[in-house]
Amino acid sequence: MTSLRSTTLLLITTLAAVSLWADKADKNANPKMTSQTRMQMIRGLNAELVFARRSFPVGQKGLTLKNGKLAPSAEEVDRMVATYGPALKPGDRARITQVRFKGDDTIVFEINGGPIKKKKWYEHITISGSAGGVSPTNPDADPERNNIRGTLVFLEFDHYVPEMNIEQIKALLLPVLDFNAKSAAEAFIDTLSPKLKQAIKDHQVLVGMNREMVTYSLGRPPKKHREKDGDTE
Repeated sequence: MTSLRSTTLLLITTLAAVSLWADKADKNANPKMTSQTRMQMIRGLNAELVFARRSFPVGQKGLTLKNGKLAPSAEEVDRMVATYGPALKPGDRARITQVRFKGDDTIVFEINGGPIKKKKWYEHITISGSAGGVSPTNPDADPERNNIRGTLVFLEFDHYVPEMNIEQIKALLLPVLDFNAKSAAEAFIDTLSPKLKQAIKDHQVLVGMNREMVTYSLGRPPKKHREKDGDTE
């Protein structure tokens, strides 16, 4: 019995040592991102133009990427878009307006000003009313109001953000943001299945295509011009 206990204790100690060694080896192989690299990331990606590769629902939640997996799920995003509308649709052009680091393990990318409208400078000024109360100079301005074209992307890592360059960050963001597309059409079509891509290339319409797919396949319909009374040539 004593021998069995000793063997069990030795095995547990060995496994703990191996786990600690593996964790240290992993950290040595992928060191934590330095402050200098963080500043380079912020300067290099701020104000960058991108194309959306996924739908972004209106609201403050945004989309989260971790280990290549997207949250919320595609089905949940579709439900949110159906309920609240899209902040961005696949192929929409957008701009990264802020890059910041949250804790040790997350990079936050603000898109199109973020989901919450920022206060204007004059909204921070207050004036005294005749009854002694205080009211904002612009009472209709609501700083908590949604910016319906703004959203967020959270890029999360295990333990900490590792050292990497801007191109590696762009590659990690590729499931939701396209940095290399030359047009909205290219960005949109790149999100489709090979069958749909070929159909659009051949200007064909398939059953199940949505309005955007049909538009990219056949082109936009010609505008209707109606003559008004009194119009002369």
